[in-house]
Amino acid sequence: MGKLYKIIVIIIFCIGILGITDSVFASYFGYSTWYDADKNWDGQDTYMCWAAAASNILAWGSWGMSQFDNEDKIFTNLVDHWTNQGSLMHVGWNWWFNGEYPSGYPYDSDWSTVDVSGGGNYWPGYNVSDYYHGYWAEANAMSKVDEYLHAGYGTTLAVYAGGSGHALTVWGYEYLGSDYQGVYVTDSDDHASQLAYYPVSLVGSEWGLGGAYSGWHIGGVEAFAVNPEPVSSLLFLLGGGLLAARRLRKKK
Repeated sequence: MGKLYKIIVIIIFCIGILGITDSVFASYFGYSTWYDADKNWDGQDTYMCWAAAASNILAWGSWGMSQFDNEDKIFTNLVDHWTNQGSLMHVGWNWWFNGEYPSGYPYDSDWSTVDVSGGGNYWPGYNVSDYYHGYWAEANAMSKVDEYLHAGYGTTLAVYAGGSGHALTVWGYEYLGSDYQGVYVTDSDDHASQLAYYPVSLVGSEWGLGGAYSGWHIGGVEAFAVNPEPVSSLLFLLGGGLLAARRLRKKK
């Protein structure tokens, strides 16, 4: 009887531990570092949040060049060659690689376009589609963030409120058991180089944001893989998508 009693106690204890574990908040970060290109607010980059987010991932993934070796320099290069209008991250990645627009771009006259030639085409030997991942089913947006971060992709968010769009770079998320609680992001609009946390909640078919982005929701997730051979590929070069129907602009 004593032995049976001990077994019952152990089972109850284990069930209790599992219950406690399931109720504890936990965080997952895909990477040990984060990147944060910020706007200068000089009238040249007001609507270039998409380019800032794209630049963060290019710098993180070792897709920069010797003269563009961090996110700020990459962002400046994009700003110098593109009009100050909205777009999406995959558009910037496409131009950075091959100097061209994605098929069918621009989607209307309000999308950013190249107005200064001589930039882009920095990785012509690589196929953008081999590295790009995009997802636009809003109800599953956080599942895709989870999937992309665990796959080791640099991940960005397209967020919307009314007629406005914005881009954030997501580096991690917080969860409670199997429920997502929030995201850790860098933001080109916050006038600071910092990692910020915003709560998330599923409302109907949309993942809404909280905090300073209350009223905004995640409309899409765009991600890009790391350079598989950053050193050798860079030396070689120095020697020689799924589309969304809305562009990203600065938040109001």
